[in-house]
Amino acid sequence: MILRKNYIYIVVTTLMLALFFMGADTLYKEWRGSYTILFQQSIYKVNLLDLKIKNIFDGIYRPLMASRKKGLPERRLYISQKAQNVLMENMPASIRQWQRALMIYPNGELGRIKVRHRGDNPTNWAFRKKSWRVKLPKNSLIGNTRVFNFTVPQEENQFLNFVPHYIAGLTGVLAPRMTLVELFVNDKPQGIYHETEHIDENFLRNNKLMPVNIYKGEQVNRERQILISSMLFDNPGLWSKVSSYNELQETDFSDLEYALNLIHQAETLDDALFSLKSVARYEDWARFSAFQTLIQSWHNNGMGNARLIIDSWSGSIRPIVHDTLSLLPLSYYNRGKKLDPTLDSGNTHPLLSIYHGSSDFVAEKYRILYEFVNKKFLLQAVQYFESKFLEMEISFSRDYFRYDKIYTNDYLSHPANLKYNLGLTEKAGMRAEWEQLIKSLQWLQEALWKKLNAPPRSKWINAEGKVGLIVSGEVPLNRVTLKFSQGSNKIPKSLAWDADGNGRLSKKDISIPFRVRGHHVELSAIWNSNRVTAAEGGPLSPVRQSPVARFFTVPTQFWLVSEGELNPISVSAANFLTGEMFLLSAGEVLGNTPSKHNIPVVEKQQVPVEIWSNTKIIEGIHQIDGRVRILPGTTLRMKKGASLIFRNQVQIEGKLENPVKIVSDTPKDLWGTVALHGPNTAGSVLSHLMIENGSGATIGNIHYIGMLSVHEAKNVEFENLILRKNRKFDDMMHIVYSDDIRLRNCVFEEAFSDGLDVDLSTVLIQGCRFSDSGNDAVDLMGSKVLIMKSELSRSGDKGVSVGEGSDAVIYNSSLNQNMIGVESKDGSVAYVVNSSLIKNGRQINAYKKNWRYGTGGRVVIDKSVFTSPDNSIKGDKKSDIKIFDSTFSIGFGKKDRQVSIDSLSTDSGERKAASPDYQPIVFEVLQSWGIQGNSERRGVFK
Repeated sequence: MILRKNYIYIVVTTLMLALFFMGADTLYKEWRGSYTILFQQSIYKVNLLDLKIKNIFDGIYRPLMASRKKGLPERRLYISQKAQNVLMENMPASIRQWQRALMIYPNGELGRIKVRHRGDNPTNWAFRKKSWRVKLPKNSLIGNTRVFNFTVPQEENQFLNFVPHYIAGLTGVLAPRMTLVELFVNDKPQGIYHETEHIDENFLRNNKLMPVNIYKGEQVNRERQILISSMLFDNPGLWSKVSSYNELQETDFSDLEYALNLIHQAETLDDALFSLKSVARYEDWARFSAFQTLIQSWHNNGMGNARLIIDSWSGSIRPIVHDTLSLLPLSYYNRGKKLDPTLDSGNTHPLLSIYHGSSDFVAEKYRILYEFVNKKFLLQAVQYFESKFLEMEISFSRDYFRYDKIYTNDYLSHPANLKYNLGLTEKAGMRAEWEQLIKSLQWLQEALWKKLNAPPRSKWINAEGKVGLIVSGEVPLNRVTLKFSQGSNKIPKSLAWDADGNGRLSKKDISIPFRVRGHHVELSAIWNSNRVTAAEGGPLSPVRQSPVARFFTVPTQFWLVSEGELNPISVSAANFLTGEMFLLSAGEVLGNTPSKHNIPVVEKQQVPVEIWSNTKIIEGIHQIDGRVRILPGTTLRMKKGASLIFRNQVQIEGKLENPVKIVSDTPKDLWGTVALHGPNTAGSVLSHLMIENGSGATIGNIHYIGMLSVHEAKNVEFENLILRKNRKFDDMMHIVYSDDIRLRNCVFEEAFSDGLDVDLSTVLIQGCRFSDSGNDAVDLMGSKVLIMKSELSRSGDKGVSVGEGSDAVIYNSSLNQNMIGVESKDGSVAYVVNSSLIKNGRQINAYKKNWRYGTGGRVVIDKSVFTSPDNSIKGDKKSDIKIFDSTFSIGFGKKDRQVSIDSLSTDSGERKAASPDYQPIVFEVLQSWGIQGNSERRGVFK
């Protein structure tokens, strides 16, 4: 008995001591976590000692009950305890210190990596379940991505943060790739994680964007600067760079300063608003705003979670979806309240506030939103998530952190495996949580559909021969139709919106196009109610230094005036989105005066073509938004620093005997650029044009680095172009973000650096001659180019440089006396067919230069002639060069292992047979440009 009592005493004492020390350790961690989060998040009480005891028991129970089946895709990290301790020894500073670790790659091999904790929000690393950032070696990328984030879901159902990213991929909004995975650290299951592509230069390249500046805006959590306004759009100093345009200093924020200044000026200046529209483009921001409405989230706002791309080549500011979390659909559905989905409201910032006050932006946003709802993107997401439930259940069954209370932005969530009330009924288990989310998305799809298809909430009044149109609600209306009594002789000859409010037709009024059908007059305009912003919410939290601004609509009245009295007997209008007509009721209540930029949206009238002839002096920077014809024999004399930017179609109609010339007004003066910029330039043809002595220019936020620049254009043809002697800037001609650009019978002479630089574009070069370029004759990045019947000679570096994921076909052309004839690198492929390589310092070169592409270059040559003292051909171990059925004048030098030449004779004296697999590819490229070939083997092109 005594021994038994002693045994019980020892067990109880041991247990109490264990709980004491465990409690002390827990109390320290609680204090440390609170200290770290202090002034950044609201603190809620939680019994960590109780939680720790439950976790101990769950650690024993969970492995016994967990599923052994394969769940979500697995990601396995191996991180030493020492490395984990270092990361947590002095948080938050220590979480950013990269530590060595290992990871299993997709091919099953174990590889070296570096890891650290991810995120400025302490919820990512202050508790047991931690977010990780993984950096791969430069020579071991996965899917052209080096840095990944494995993020702890910051919500109870484990994938609510994943929903917006999945839907973003459907809508075309720019967002990093995100995947649901199961993470293992040292083979211990961590549960469901979000694997996300890191936003950096690789992200840009993966999205076919040039390496430009990406800005990160965070004024919450660890990055919040105290004693200063938290509004990001007020101060460029609140932003940091996560990717840099390499032509500018890391500390150069001039493009961001320019953008923010333009936003502020646009609040009061019409010219600034006009410029802002070409920078922060409607197609980008209307799509982004429609996406926010679709998922009912405005988490990317003026204080945090803001990511902006400022593109020096397009001149655009584009938003990136980052850490977008929406709880609104779930809370609306579960609370049982009859709440409508919000179409305009949400945390906002100055740019979207300005744009929601512009009627043309609102019309574009709602057109895109209706497209999203009509295509049922929310229901497509439902189908995807339902297909993942089984995998998620299996992975969740192995989660060692099921009892942890996930600390979210504003509250401590319930333990994931306990019963809790969602608002309507008692639910239990994670599966019920997921099903509830599915129901909320289905409800949201239906609610948005009903709201967008509803009749317009508008009325009309007739007062003293004027018609007042009172527009209410969010959805715009159009096809406003005035019905007059039959036989009425008072159908108007003109109609206008009374913009100046003087009650009669005057010069300041805006004319509204219309058409008459019998005794009906239908107006061709779109009408919107005013969007106003107002502060909403309670006392400001430490995170929120400024009140939350939200959009509201107010009834808005537009007076219609004519040359005489307007006395219709009824007025009808259509829902702008559906086209369905509704009869408006007559009313007496007046609406608000339209805000400054809430103007009826009418179809733009085509501006007459401007004709240029004779001699024209160009001084300063001219942006031409209308169409232009330049007649034969016209000479444009460019003053010092002058530039021409054509934003619409331009036809240059030079003749062989009477060309158009663009030259310096004074021979020694340096002028800027001639540029075609934007999709409206489609269909432009520039024929028999001679340009010389230009350079380039930086205009606003846009870098034009060519004497002749083509940006974001499509279907443009250059014929019999002569370019000579550009200066200062790199390129004689630069093409970027463009498709179907054709150069025929063009001459490039004495380029300062590159003759033609092609970035992320498709270009045809036919019958052209490049000579004496300071650097490369043709330089390609991420482009698809066909060069045929052309000559490239005496280049200071390469005849053709095929780089960074480009595909080039060089057909029936001559490359001679260049330092290097053809060079292929960084995941590029060059096909050289029926061509001559003569006296180049090195005939062919292939190697790996940029680690981001993982491989070197590939060159395939067929039926070509090599004539050089040594016919040097070089390829590094990451590259591949194959030569078929070609002729070498006097042999060749030492052959690298990566070079395969089938033109060699065998020991028996018979030629090796060749069946190059590239032939269909070349044939397809030629046909895509309208060029015919013969697809038979070994005699492909005649």
